[in-house]
Amino acid sequence: MPSAPVECVYVQVTNVRLKRRAPNQPVNLPVNTICLPRVAVQVDDPVVLPANLSHRKNVRLKLTQIPLRQAIVLTTYSIQGVQFSKYIIAETAPKSMYVQMSRGTEGVASFTLRRPLDKDFAKAASPSAALAAEMTRLQDLHKATKSRFEKTQKIMDSDDDEPPAKRVRSDSTSSSLEESNGSMSLGSSDSESDESSSDIDMSDE
Repeated sequence: MPSAPVECVYVQVTNVRLKRRAPNQPVNLPVNTICLPRVAVQVDDPVVLPANLSHRKNVRLKLTQIPLRQAIVLTTYSIQGVQFSKYIIAETAPKSMYVQMSRGTEGVASFTLRRPLDKDFAKAASPSAALAAEMTRLQDLHKATKSRFEKTQKIMDSDDDEPPAKRVRSDSTSSSLEESNGSMSLGSSDSESDESSSDIDMSDE
């Protein structure tokens, strides 16, 4: 015969002492024990079914489950994008430290390390000499680029601050100079043509 469905799961917390009892708990529970009852969750969006499986287009689901997940199945890869209010980091490494420690909703107060970090871990997590030199080089490039940008921005701002009337006068002055230069060149060409024509007249005589 199939066994009856599980209605609740009792969990005993061993690493910390609970300060208060969770709401809606059964009476006479042992110390540091929590009862997790089975809950029913209604799925809001209907699930579409393929036509070859059912004549129905879609169905609505209602899930009944225990809100409990074993911590042994949680890996650094599987918790990416997930956040927890309280959790325990059993094992960590320099490459996975950031992902593990940034999953808490309350920052550092959210997680507890099962084992303290030792000197070997700190040494492995420290940047290498090559990485430190590269970071210094990039910072120097950043400062130089920022300085050039600020100088260029000041020049552009000073041009924008020039009064419009002054810019119009300078533009008109430059255009008048160009016109005068054109007229002078035109006059010189006329004089050259007159001289050539006089030479021709003298030769005819």
